[in-house]
Amino acid sequence: MRVFTWFSLFSGFGGADYGAMVASTEDARFCVIGGVDNNPVAVANYRRLVGTGLLESDIRDLSPCDLLEYTGGIYPDVVFMSPPCKGFSGCLPEFMRRQKKYIELNELTLRGVMLVMEAFKKELPYFIFLENVPRIMSTGKELLERIKSLLHFYGYVIHDGTHNCALIGGIAQKRVRYFLMARHRRKSGGNFLLYPPLRRPLTLRDVIGHLPYPDGSIPMHHLPRVSSVTWRRLQAIPPGGDIWAAPSEFQYRNRHRRRGLMRVLTYDDVGMTVTGQSFDSGQFCIHDDRCIDGRGPHNRPLTLLELSLIQSFPERFSDGTPLCFTGTDREIREGIGNAVPPMVVKAIAEEMLRVLCSVHEGWKLIPGDREIWLRRGGIDETTFFETQGIQRYTVRSQQGLFRA
Repeated sequence: MRVFTWFSLFSGFGGADYGAMVASTEDARFCVIGGVDNNPVAVANYRRLVGTGLLESDIRDLSPCDLLEYTGGIYPDVVFMSPPCKGFSGCLPEFMRRQKKYIELNELTLRGVMLVMEAFKKELPYFIFLENVPRIMSTGKELLERIKSLLHFYGYVIHDGTHNCALIGGIAQKRVRYFLMARHRRKSGGNFLLYPPLRRPLTLRDVIGHLPYPDGSIPMHHLPRVSSVTWRRLQAIPPGGDIWAAPSEFQYRNRHRRRGLMRVLTYDDVGMTVTGQSFDSGQFCIHDDRCIDGRGPHNRPLTLLELSLIQSFPERFSDGTPLCFTGTDREIREGIGNAVPPMVVKAIAEEMLRVLCSVHEGWKLIPGDREIWLRRGGIDETTFFETQGIQRYTVRSQQGLFRA
């Protein structure tokens, strides 16, 4: 079996790298050689989940030589990046987005790409894979054009657009994210990168329905602290509704009327996007239809373990111990919400493995009836259709911007 190498920047808790690690085809698999992150909590959890070392450093302090030295002189076949998205996020007010702190945070995206290109310029990666929030296409448009121009200069064919992760990884949440996929034109031999087969999204019952009622007996499976006032508000929301569907006396008086705030879903729904926010600031809740200790059906927040499983993290570490991230509840919740769902990356990584095998063994991929993600000279318009109520969306062609 052939072994190809995977490396990451802004690695976080290691969701993407874990997905690459468990990806395999009949002929190949990935070896994760490490990553870089400056968050000590993320570093500790990454090492536990992925099982390899993570360089704890700010990429602004790294030189190309430092990066190559860390990889032990190994030139990775794929480099994945999930740079900080806070400066691009819709959760951030416009006036804060203009602050120097967030402008510098956004610039890390370009810095990361430049660092990878210079560190591995003798043997460039076959694929560069960048993930972020969809709003980067508007609030970070100028930055993206600079990144695409840089990648084009180094010989990459590019496609970028928004994708619903529920359809790619078959996960239990409607999670739309921006993906920039770049394939080196010369090294990949002109082969296609195929879009992963569309999968049916799971329901919340599929992934968390087997868990007992949260009582703290399982790691990370305890309810967050909730004030009595907030608890009464939560119980007033009908299943399927948000705080604005509750009687007027329970609604917030001095808060922006944002749709989806304290949304209550049932076990038979596909979840909303898992974020790093608390449930009363944007995270969705669950209508627990079980009768426990004399308590009938009621609404409650999701636990850290439930959020992890909705994000498609494994229920157990590779050594068989239960999943248990380290850090405060807030740090863990943010790490889970910022992670890239492992099963989404697994599906994409397996398509990359087929391209890498075809290059090394000298055969050509035949797309058949599969959607083509990256052609030799870009990608034509590709449309993905509604599945289980998920909104139809279209990925537009980049062929006019970058030609082979």
